[in-house]
Amino acid sequence: MQYFIKVRDFLVHFGFLLLVDFALGGISYFLLTLAKLFPEGSQNSEAAYKFVLINNTVEALVAVVVLHLFLIFGQHRLKQKAMHYLLLLVATYVAEQVTWALIEGKFSLVFIVGDLLNFHPFNLVFRSHILIALSLLYHWLTKEQTKTRKITEQEYQLLLLKELKTKAELEALQAKISPHFLYNSLNSIAGLVHLDPDKAEKMVLLLAKFFRYSTHIKHQYFNTLSGELEMIGTYLEVEKVRFEDRLKYEIVLEDKNLSNCLIPSFLLQPLVENAIKHGISKITENGLIRVHIFEKDNLLHIDLHDNGSPFPDNIQSGYGLESTQDKLRLLGGDKASLIIKNAPQKSVLVQLALQKTAQKEASPKDFIQVNN
Repeated sequence: MQYFIKVRDFLVHFGFLLLVDFALGGISYFLLTLAKLFPEGSQNSEAAYKFVLINNTVEALVAVVVLHLFLIFGQHRLKQKAMHYLLLLVATYVAEQVTWALIEGKFSLVFIVGDLLNFHPFNLVFRSHILIALSLLYHWLTKEQTKTRKITEQEYQLLLLKELKTKAELEALQAKISPHFLYNSLNSIAGLVHLDPDKAEKMVLLLAKFFRYSTHIKHQYFNTLSGELEMIGTYLEVEKVRFEDRLKYEIVLEDKNLSNCLIPSFLLQPLVENAIKHGISKITENGLIRVHIFEKDNLLHIDLHDNGSPFPDNIQSGYGLESTQDKLRLLGGDKASLIIKNAPQKSVLVQLALQKTAQKEASPKDFIQVNN
């Protein structure tokens, strides 16, 4: 296909040069005839017509060969546009004289130099035609190249700006993770230090584990599903120290092969925090959070249920829902979605296209984890 395109371009350029050369030759012939500047008996000569036909064809063929060689080897070595035209025209002029010397069987340095320096008016007029045609063609080609290059550069700059904007948005989202969680956890630790030192120590260790994890993946936009489940498991353990028997949780992964799926980092933690803040904290006992992960219709489904009060009809997105929606928009792809529902039970459903990593499986100790 690429070879066909090159041949097509060569023929198009050859045809353009030939037509312009003939057109300019006809104009010059007409004007010189009106001015009666041709030598007597030279007009309407059949031999002259044949010579013009052969001469123009050879000129156009040589010019298009020189042009293509220049585009491949010479164009990128010269910075100034004027030097492009000068080198191209001189190379074409010399190549034509060498070609004619070969055709006429007079290939010698003396003959070639003499022909190059032949500045007879007729010579200059008719030799200028192919050089004018070549200049027009080269101008058209370089104009298209410049336009294409500008478009390409603009597209690149737009993509770069979009990438930087996306990166900044993602880093801003990650920077917002868990300020209320940290505040509440530290208050709980302060309250437990004297009442139950063992629980306080456990909470400090869990909190350290959680933030070690979050720091480790701070600049990673994707993480394995198993890693995210381990992180929210640690988060829920911290919250369980706070809420004690008021909080129970389940993390159910139906298929172990899904553990290597990639999902946006910190996608689930804000939703779990949201469920505790607006659901579990509002009831006095038997609080339950259930995270159910399964595959359906070649999509990864993450269903997060809590048994708190149903979502209001005019629900307004807080940080948990907004951050999840933003990450799905930036990283989730076309198939990503977030569905909020109250029936058959209250839950938030995240759907993502399956995206698996080739990394070695890094799974939690127990893929079906039930905490009582």
